[in-house]
Amino acid sequence: MKSIKFIFCTMALAFATLMSCSDDNDVDLSNRKFVRIDQPSVYMEIDETATVTASVDTLAGDSYQLKWSVLDSDVATIEGVENNAAVITPVAVGKTVIKVETADGKLCYFSDLTVIKTPKTCYIDFGVFDSPAPFNNYRNPRDPGLVNMLDQRGRPTTFGIEVDKPFSGELARGLSNNLGFPNTASEDMFFSDGIAIPVSGFKLTGLSRETKYTFNFYGHISDRGTETEYHVIGKNDGTACLVNDDNFDRMVKIKGIEPNDEGVVHIEMRPGPNNVQWAKFFGVNFIVFSEDEN
Repeated sequence: MKSIKFIFCTMALAFATLMSCSDDNDVDLSNRKFVRIDQPSVYMEIDETATVTASVDTLAGDSYQLKWSVLDSDVATIEGVENNAAVITPVAVGKTVIKVETADGKLCYFSDLTVIKTPKTCYIDFGVFDSPAPFNNYRNPRDPGLVNMLDQRGRPTTFGIEVDKPFSGELARGLSNNLGFPNTASEDMFFSDGIAIPVSGFKLTGLSRETKYTFNFYGHISDRGTETEYHVIGKNDGTACLVNDDNFDRMVKIKGIEPNDEGVVHIEMRPGPNNVQWAKFFGVNFIVFSEDEN
């Protein structure tokens, strides 16, 4: 009888224990220990840094010493900072894994890391009327050039521009466009009298020597017989001509230009071969240039 009672009591205790575990509110989880990264996947641009933070349990978290590492240091490096955080510095486009662990090696956590490169695009408006972002505004050809121009995301770049072959001046005629750009970009321009100044131009600096660029030009003059030839010169060069007469919707494109060894591209403008305007007017309202996809 004693053995039967013992079995019965043992089964009853096991049943009671099972019943108590079925209710999550009754489970004591206060002794759990963990470390984890606040982002299971991290995506970042090649030209930016990122900060990640590790969460730790409240039981022993204050005493944890954390170590950070990256599986492939050819893609990125990582350095721990205050408050269980770490700063990631990209090295090259690619994918790898971030690891955080306690100094004793008993707790660890992993996150995927992807380093990408979004091609930069730069918008430059020429003339007295400022255009809104993402445009950079170059108001007068006699002004100092622009440096650290903003890209399409509003972030500073290494790109700079300056006039290196003079223009006659700036011209504003209140002309609109049908290209989806603000009218402030089409109603004013840098221009030249092609008889007095046969060639005008810019020097673009701070370009990447390992990257090819595409250039888009827009010119709009309310005259007759105008045409501008745009010549972009780096290690290679390209030329395109644009009729500027009442130009509401035409642009020209020059692709695949490589900067020279100093990261410089020159842009020359002159009257096009079909320019029969009495003063051979030519010019540019705005330029959009972008890094080509690899």
